[in-house]
Amino acid sequence: MLIGVMVHRQHLYHHIDLASLNYPFDETRGRIQDIPKSLRDLDGKNVSVDGYMIPLDQAEKITSFAIIPVLFGDPWPPPPKLQQVVVCNTPSGVTLAYMPTQIRVYGRLHVAVEKDGGFIVDLYHLDVARVQSLEPFTLPRSVVVITIGAAAMLLVLTARWALRRRKRRLIGHCVACGYDLRATPERCPECGLVPKGAVST
Repeated sequence: MLIGVMVHRQHLYHHIDLASLNYPFDETRGRIQDIPKSLRDLDGKNVSVDGYMIPLDQAEKITSFAIIPVLFGDPWPPPPKLQQVVVCNTPSGVTLAYMPTQIRVYGRLHVAVEKDGGFIVDLYHLDVARVQSLEPFTLPRSVVVITIGAAAMLLVLTARWALRRRKRRLIGHCVACGYDLRATPERCPECGLVPKGAVST
């Protein structure tokens, strides 16, 4: 993994290459000790990361977003691993416009295994100090924002839907409507879905 050092406005920043963060990590049972020490040592330190913005709260006046190493490619790139995603939060009262090109984010890093409902959802949080674009626009801004913005939101919605289906399946609920299937595991009485692996009668 690549961790360099840069100086920006008299501040020392450790630069993290997201694409290189492909170390093994169990997304179900991973522990803080499974994160490389070189990354754990950056907890509370100033860092910079390059990547693409995925809004997590809204498309305008963004206060929370994920940054991932690759958004588009040929062939289409696979979804980033959990250990290749940084969740970024702006200071209170500060909002950002969506930036469709590659960006560099500066801020203070927090390294921890964060869980939601028993599931690991992220490993790094960044308190944003500054964001800058690294690429010029090659298409009219409106076209880029609509195209990439729609793709970004689709990625977020797809990920959230997949997580919701996974949670429902593990607790014995219908993945389509959420109905409790513990009494009728062979078929959902609410929507009629036959769970995967069940035998319909």
